[in-house]
Amino acid sequence: MKNDSAFFRVIIPIFLLCIIVATLFALDNSRGVYNDKNNTLLCVTVINLDGRPVENATVTVVETGQKFVTDKQGKTLLIPLSRNAVAQYEWFHVTLTIKAENYVDTVLIDCAVYDDMTRYVTVKIYPMDGTLPYVVYTESPPDDYIRKILEK
Repeated sequence: MKNDSAFFRVIIPIFLLCIIVATLFALDNSRGVYNDKNNTLLCVTVINLDGRPVENATVTVVETGQKFVTDKQGKTLLIPLSRNAVAQYEWFHVTLTIKAENYVDTVLIDCAVYDDMTRYVTVKIYPMDGTLPYVVYTESPPDDYIRKILEK
């Protein structure tokens, strides 16, 4: 009996420790809980007023300082984003600046990106003609969020 008692004193704590570790692992990998994975991506396409791509525009994510330059199709590489706080929703916002030679500096405020998804956004920029100091666009939060606010 003494051997059985020692066996259970060792096995039960090890078993409980395994359950705790597995639970913590599952929580860390679940949607909406902070983790440092870069499964959230953003791709920005910059176009002019005629809808043509703007090459060599610099797109900056203000919160992280990441800078990307658009290619011939006006697109950035995929921009990896990660949260800097525990999730309240399955989305969060970033602010983008877009600068290109002979175009007005442009800001996109509250660009919504979604956890573990790739968001594709197109930004139209204006030619520099001396009439606009800058252009600012603002996105509204996702529709579900707005509807919840209106229901209260």
